[in-house]
Amino acid sequence: MKSGTLYTKEQTSPPLLTDKIKPFTENDFDRHFNKIFPVEFVKSILKVKTDTLLKNGNYETIELSDGRMTTFQMLASFDKADNTLELNLATKTIFKENEADTTEADEFNIIYQFKIADNKQIKFKQVRLAG
Repeated sequence: MKSGTLYTKEQTSPPLLTDKIKPFTENDFDRHFNKIFPVEFVKSILKVKTDTLLKNGNYETIELSDGRMTTFQMLASFDKADNTLELNLATKTIFKENEADTTEADEFNIIYQFKIADNKQIKFKQVRLAG
């Protein structure tokens, strides 16, 4: 196995990780958008009232449902001093074996952080997972 690759010569798949950094292009973004931002993210971000977010520095959408056992909402915050935007997709899935059993909830968050540049462009900073 060659240093910096994750496959042997017999394998035909390209390496998943290498030492070489390849920029993530606009075409890459268009191709992988739905893997970066799940459907729940898109549905919930559309519910954010941007005027309230800018005025108060934060906004919390109502809980939405996927029609099954999962609810989700967007918790948005904007820091004017740092020009940073944080979008927290909070999800909760309720598990119930039967009517006699107690319910349990599984919570999971995907937290996206962005920097707003002077030219008003939004630039991705980081993503964090919790849950």
